[in-house]
Amino acid sequence: MAAQLAKRAFYSRVPNRSIISVSGQNTAQFLNGLLTTTVPWPPSGAFYSAFLAASGKMLYDVFLWPWQNGDKNGYLIEYDPRSNEAPSLDSMLKKHVLRSRVSIQKLPDEWDVWATWGGEQSEPARQWRFGSQGAVEPLWNNGLEEWSRPETRRLRDLRAVDMGHRILAQKGQTPDEAHNHQAVTEDDYTVHRILHGVPEGSQEIPAMSALPLNSNLDLMGGVDFRKGCYVGQELTVRTYHTGVIRRRVFPVQIYREGESPREPGTTDTSIPTFEQTQMTMTNIKNGGNIEKTARPRLLIGLRGVGLASLRSADLAPLEKNEFEMSFSAGNGEKYKVRHWIPSWWPKECIVDGHGQS
Repeated sequence: MAAQLAKRAFYSRVPNRSIISVSGQNTAQFLNGLLTTTVPWPPSGAFYSAFLAASGKMLYDVFLWPWQNGDKNGYLIEYDPRSNEAPSLDSMLKKHVLRSRVSIQKLPDEWDVWATWGGEQSEPARQWRFGSQGAVEPLWNNGLEEWSRPETRRLRDLRAVDMGHRILAQKGQTPDEAHNHQAVTEDDYTVHRILHGVPEGSQEIPAMSALPLNSNLDLMGGVDFRKGCYVGQELTVRTYHTGVIRRRVFPVQIYREGESPREPGTTDTSIPTFEQTQMTMTNIKNGGNIEKTARPRLLIGLRGVGLASLRSADLAPLEKNEFEMSFSAGNGEKYKVRHWIPSWWPKECIVDGHGQS
């Protein structure tokens, strides 16, 4: 049975998150050389960012939270600790320390991350700056202040419209919203995120293979295209100014072969959970031939919705029902997949095969 998330107020723990602290007098200089966004100093609120490899490919998408370690200012870095192709975050950070006066410490058992969404929540005005073909950049009136305020453990999650808030709490504590929001599961949070087209963590933004703009980090405010040098900057900035974004992560619905597709944004609890799965793109118009260059990949599937990495050039034939996406589960059951485009995305973020929006 299909169901759509209601506009009520919810809270949930965010799964698969851990914390590393970086503090000391050279913290800003150290992190500015590694992160895709500018690091304010002294710390002035929480924000979203990412670490890249020298090749420009993703390592970790992260949130940074202001922190004080005794008399030392610093940041808590929230990240996905699950094993992936990237070096562990603490070893990667320590490799770059050299003579920087910073202290790095893993704090896996001291903090929990929570999310709240729904209800009556205000949304700041979002404007856009456009780079080359497909590259975009969100702009807010008050810059990073729109994400959070100093000395708080709360941020407004601006990766997508209506994502809600993110809260950092001491292990064992619940957010204040526990008194007037409905408690839901971690899977409910994941579905909420999927429905808003927001990939998170190393399973949905694969380390050492995904590029930040192909993973929507520009749409989500995770890249500052005007900051100074950082690891992986060259390819990222060159793509923004002169490249073409040929692939993005889209929300999708998943339904069984032989069934009719549901309305976009609706869920179906009878559909099983899927991890990363290579899909098939079939050209129906051309006798059912396989489009071998398309390489559509399902990144996650939960309750009949998911996130998928798709070529922008394939969207038009998919929408005209000339192409069709599908995959087979481990038990042999076949599923079809249909994408949709979040309503808040600017049309300029998607280009066709000829570089046209």
